[in-house]
Amino acid sequence: MNTLKIEEKLAAKYKYKKLPDDLSEKYRNFWKENIPDFLSVSGGRIPLYTVYGSPICEWYDRIVIGDYGAFIEFPKSAICNDFEVAKGQEYRIYDERYSTRVKYHWLTISDGSDIKIYKQIRGVAYADYQPNKYYISVHEVFNMESVADVIIAKQKYGGNIMDVGSRNAYPANALSNFSPHPFEIDGVQCASMEGFLQSLKFKDVNMQIEVCKLVGIKAKNKGRNKKWYETQTLWWQGNPIKRDSQEYQDLLTRAYDALSENESFRKALKTAQNCTFTHSIGRRKIEETILTQREFCAQLNRLRDKLNS
Repeated sequence: MNTLKIEEKLAAKYKYKKLPDDLSEKYRNFWKENIPDFLSVSGGRIPLYTVYGSPICEWYDRIVIGDYGAFIEFPKSAICNDFEVAKGQEYRIYDERYSTRVKYHWLTISDGSDIKIYKQIRGVAYADYQPNKYYISVHEVFNMESVADVIIAKQKYGGNIMDVGSRNAYPANALSNFSPHPFEIDGVQCASMEGFLQSLKFKDVNMQIEVCKLVGIKAKNKGRNKKWYETQTLWWQGNPIKRDSQEYQDLLTRAYDALSENESFRKALKTAQNCTFTHSIGRRKIEETILTQREFCAQLNRLRDKLNS
C-alpha cells in the first residue's frame, strides 16, 4: 500500500510532533509492513529512480522508519543526478530568518515527477534522521524493472502518469479493484474485482460466492489471512489453479473482460484517455500476490486498447 496520503493526514493532525508511544508503535509497524518489496530496511546496493526513469542514487544505506513514514537514507557520495531546490522552498536556504532554524532543505529533480528529496540539516524527535544525509519516501522511488514498465507504456501511450488506487482522484480511484463495479463471470455475481480476486483464495465454493459479493477493504480483509502462497495454489469453482500457470492468466483475462462490460468502469477507462498507468501500492512478485503491478496495468492497457479499437 502507498501510505503517502495517510502520512499527510497524520502530519496535518499532529504537526510533526513526536507521537505518543502507543501511536508511534502502531504507525511505525504500519509503515514497515507497507515498504515496497524491492527495498530492504538494512539498505541495498541497487540504483533507485523517479517514476519517469531519472536516476536518484546508486545505493542507499538504510530505511529509517519514524512516526510519519518510512524513508530511504543515502549519503552525498551515492547521488547520481543534479538535485535542485524545489520551487517556493528557496527560503529554507537563502532567507536568514529561516535558514538557521529549518530542519531540512527541500530538493527535487527536474523531470516532472515532483519527487521530494530531503537534505537533513538538523535532527528531529520523531525519527532518526541524520544531518547531511538525504531522504526520500519509499513510495517515491522505483527500481529498474518498475521504471522499464513505465517507460515502455509511456512510449506507447504518451500521456501523463496515472497512479491507479482507491485513495486517488477520479478516474484513478474508479479504476481501482476496490471500486464497486458489478460484473458476472461463469454465472457468479461479483460486486467488485477485489471481491473476485480475494475469492480465489477460498477452496470452498459457497464461501467463494459470498466473498465475490464484497467490495473494497471488506473484500481485502476477508482474504488477508489466507495462506495460499504456501502452496502457490488458488481456486475457482472448486478447481485448483497454480499461481504461475497460463490457466490463471486466462482466468484473470476473462474476469477483466467481464468487468469491462460494466458501464461505470468503461467510463472511467475512457476518461483516463492516454495516461500511462502505474500502481505504486501493488507488489511485483507473483509468489507474493494474487495480482502484480504488471498484471494489473497490462489488463487496464489491454482493455483500453480494446475500447478504443
